[in-house]
Amino acid sequence: MTHTILVPLDGSPLAERALPSAAVLARRGGGRLVLVRAVPYLSRPDDDRSFPTLAAAREAAAAEARGYLDGLVAHLARFGFTATAEIVEEDEVAGIAGVARRVGATLIAMTTHGRSGLGRWVYGSVTEQLLADPPAPILLVRGWHGTPPDVALDAGAPIVVPLDGSALAEAAVPVAERLADDLGAPLLLVRAVPPPANDWLPDALVAPFLAEDLARGEAEARDYLRRMADQLRAAGRPVTTEVRLGPPAASIDDVSRRSGAGLVVMGTWGLTGLWRATLGSVADAVVRQGSVPVVLVRQPAPGGGTARETATTDEATGLRRC
Repeated sequence: MTHTILVPLDGSPLAERALPSAAVLARRGGGRLVLVRAVPYLSRPDDDRSFPTLAAAREAAAAEARGYLDGLVAHLARFGFTATAEIVEEDEVAGIAGVARRVGATLIAMTTHGRSGLGRWVYGSVTEQLLADPPAPILLVRGWHGTPPDVALDAGAPIVVPLDGSALAEAAVPVAERLADDLGAPLLLVRAVPPPANDWLPDALVAPFLAEDLARGEAEARDYLRRMADQLRAAGRPVTTEVRLGPPAASIDDVSRRSGAGLVVMGTWGLTGLWRATLGSVADAVVRQGSVPVVLVRQPAPGGGTARETATTDEATGLRRC
């Protein structure tokens, strides 16, 4: 697959941490990088110069942004990567989305700057708004991790695909397949079976019933993953499966770490509202607490509902509201 990977940047070293992973994906897919920086209406350069008008300050900020991106394009070219630069003089979200649609981006690569927000883009603001109606799947690289994720990507490490039997989760499979083709990577299908909730009866009384429910859930999960894997193997694709008993987010991350995965690719609702309502608590926890870059594949909410109307808890649905 020929990729056009959009990399939004804000001039900070943290934002640039998405570049190595994006560059590997572009090179392995025979694609290109498009670096974009927004210059909103009230922008001004990073130095302390004074300007007679807002327009003059914005013009200077745009020139500074252009020089910054051109420098990165030249640096990438020295290592054999094809990249172009785009400056948009508008709001970050509108500018990034507009460029993504115009260039036909197949992926948007961004850095999450911190668990509680660091840098100019606070985790949950620009990223959240893009996820509300993204023009392409979004690759999130954690800015607070020290190990470069591009090493695993370049080595053909497995791609983890969390599934729960829902159409939402399965929507991520075609994206994972395309990335697997580019990277020469196998797929690892994962399903978590959370322990049944028991808040109202003594453990000794309900233990046999809970154990039976858990065993039934595990058997159903294994059967489901086997069917999914058989479909993918029929097309000649290397696939393995794993069922985990435990909380979904922790299970996904544990499988990802133990397998040496290069990516986690998972579906999520694209909704407006708070970050946890936008992603759902499982995907939110995987992004915030996980150790592997995550590609989020957005699906519209059924019926166009609001975040409050469609959000559910992990305990009730496992991964159903990823």
